[in-house]
Amino acid sequence: AAYARAITLDPKYCDAMDNLGLSHRHAGELDEAISWYRKSIAVQPKNATSRMNLGAALRMKNDLDGAAAAYAELAKVLPKNPEGHYGLGSVFLEQGKAKEAIGPLLEAEKVYLAEGSPYVGDARLVLAKIYYRLEDWEPAAKYLTFVHQGMPDHRAKRQLDLGDHPERGRDLVKVPQEVHGGKDPHQAIGNADQHPVVPINPFED
Repeated sequence: AAYARAITLDPKYCDAMDNLGLSHRHAGELDEAISWYRKSIAVQPKNATSRMNLGAALRMKNDLDGAAAAYAELAKVLPKNPEGHYGLGSVFLEQGKAKEAIGPLLEAEKVYLAEGSPYVGDARLVLAKIYYRLEDWEPAAKYLTFVHQGMPDHRAKRQLDLGDHPERGRDLVKVPQEVHGGKDPHQAIGNADQHPVVPINPFED
């Protein structure tokens, strides 16, 4: 009620719209949440919070095409915000479009690294899954090495080692020197379990 009153007093109060959308989302009222996020975006097109939350709400509604469009628009309007790229890649993967997911996820990794974000680990986990399942072994080795270095006890390590190619999974973690000269050029490794935008578990179907 307080947010609604605030919007009545100031119809361009985007923070109130975003919070009202979040309240509806927590209540499971996804259509109402989506409506408020879109109203906020209409007032302030470069509102990253509204755009991220719109993608998340559409995804929760299982409108994956809508979520992909929302994240793609976020990436277009705010290309230096990694969440649009990450969200788009994650939705593509959820749709079974693994190859299409690679480009946005690589861009997300690039932007996360540029801003020194620990959430670069999220993109790397998903990329490890994609390359591994595509049996594209060189990039799979690179990203699996990042996973082992940054999150040695993460379930990704256990599941990849015991996956469809157990011997290959074990071999991959032994070849970092072949992949990048024995030196990890990136130091920031995140924890995918703590990603702020409706994370998927990259090692569960």
